[in-house]
Amino acid sequence: MPHTIAELQDLLIRNGFEVYTVEATTLHVAERLRFHLLDSGIRLFATEPLRLRFTVRSERSHAPSLSPSAHFARVRDAVAPQAAEADYYEAGTDTRLIPDPNHERELLDIWYEMHFHKPVTPQTLPDEVRYCLIQPRFVPPPDP
Repeated sequence: MPHTIAELQDLLIRNGFEVYTVEATTLHVAERLRFHLLDSGIRLFATEPLRLRFTVRSERSHAPSLSPSAHFARVRDAVAPQAAEADYYEAGTDTRLIPDPNHERELLDIWYEMHFHKPVTPQTLPDEVRYCLIQPRFVPPPDP
């Protein structure tokens, strides 16, 4: 039963997935946005038990008048019911500042991220990664 980072990475690659980054106990599964552009909102935590995580966000630029709690509520309302049906649970939130690369003191946006986790096994991992890949990465802007 593979549980080392190297074995899990090999398992993912053999099943057609790309690995974006490897850390001590975490694999970042690559999501190819375009041929030359990768993202990684999916993480595999190589701990006991193995856990898979996907992240969905609400962007302040889409709804600048909403409070942070309202942004998190938008994500929860849009994603949590379907995630729960697939046995993913809300495992935490983060507020991520997106700086302007040209002006270090300026912000381009603030992302309100919510993480959904599920315990997996090496046998269930490929199907669960496929599930995570079809989940939205952000909730769309609210209707005007």
